[in-house]
Amino acid sequence: MMDDCSKTTCEHAENVGAHLQGELLGSESAAFTEHLVGCADCLESVRDFDRLIEQLSAVPGLPANPQLTDQIVAASRTASSGNSTILFRWSLLSRVAALFLAIAAGSWFLSHHLGAPVSARDNVLASTVDWLVDAQDENGSWAPVKWDGRDEFEVALTSMSLMTLLQSTDPSDLQEAAISRAIRYLSGQQADSGLIGPRGIGMMYNQGIATTALLGAYERGRDPELKGTLDRALTYIRSTQGADGGWGYARGPQTGANTAVSVWQVHALYQAKQAGIPDEGDSLRRGLFWLQSLVSDRGFVGYQNDPQYGRGSDSLTAMGAFCLFEASDSFGGLEEMNARLSETLIAGTASRAGAEDFYGSYFLSLAMQSRPGPESEKLLRSMQRNLLETRVTEGVHEGTWDPVGRWSQVGGRLYSTCMAALSLHAG
Repeated sequence: MMDDCSKTTCEHAENVGAHLQGELLGSESAAFTEHLVGCADCLESVRDFDRLIEQLSAVPGLPANPQLTDQIVAASRTASSGNSTILFRWSLLSRVAALFLAIAAGSWFLSHHLGAPVSARDNVLASTVDWLVDAQDENGSWAPVKWDGRDEFEVALTSMSLMTLLQSTDPSDLQEAAISRAIRYLSGQQADSGLIGPRGIGMMYNQGIATTALLGAYERGRDPELKGTLDRALTYIRSTQGADGGWGYARGPQTGANTAVSVWQVHALYQAKQAGIPDEGDSLRRGLFWLQSLVSDRGFVGYQNDPQYGRGSDSLTAMGAFCLFEASDSFGGLEEMNARLSETLIAGTASRAGAEDFYGSYFLSLAMQSRPGPESEKLLRSMQRNLLETRVTEGVHEGTWDPVGRWSQVGGRLYSTCMAALSLHAG
């Protein structure tokens, strides 16, 4: 038989909201649950809340109105009823509705003025991480051929996947296990020379990206034994540096240094320096000088130090700019040139980056993060909104990005997904 429990006197009434939000712990939760069995009014309040939250969850984004909460609460005070239980329930529900709508309005404001809300971005990235964990092979790698990529870049794509998983601030046990497997796989691909992965035209991509990923794991204290692996990897990078300070597709001067390969080596050397690993042979400084030589008077970064390559693309400019921006605190004399690069990126077509060029979006996001400011923030958020709008939102590939645009025929879904996810983490 139900108790005759009035909302104006019931000692449990104030716990309705806390119960629904999971804030009651231990004996409090047990006591309230037992109380619901005998109190019709409290049980009805819980049901009212459930229905209200379900209905409000379907409300589309609303324009921000700072007075919205006060208006709704004020309206509740004018409600008159001879039944104190109904009045109490209306007042309580109206306050919840006001709070919910205020939050919805705030989310609308953030999404239209600052980019995607953090909660929406985090939800997308959570589904991305889940997909990556499921897609990992037992040996710790991510096989490109399963996802429309090319096998010769398995080391690079596994490294990109590891970099994405390492962004999680509170990884689950499954994610931790996936990270450990990836680290073991990459370490196991290293030859005595320090090269990670097979020899071939793209081996320096594998080397630079794998070293960057393993440095990320080392900096987060994942595995202190990585130091030996990293020392050998960095030694190999230094040994393949050209006399001019850059790196090409394969070892030896015949290939010619280019920006696309060199930025990964420069970034790895800088990351190593930040982790306390000395810059032996001044390789980092030499690499930065080489990148500087490719910056035109108009603020573009070329592909090679050769007039036939013209001014350089937006993506190449973002690559070079990122390395030069992040090193500006450690090396003097870069500010004037970096200001020119920043102006070029902000004024260019880079703000429309997204699915058209995942690689360019990644380096652009890092460049803007390395040189914060109102315009950089605006460009970064615009690019991130573009990425969020193109993600896969349902089906077996939920949380990924379709392999479209430049380089996707090489890296497949792993490339597009990891580059997009890492771009969203920036800022």
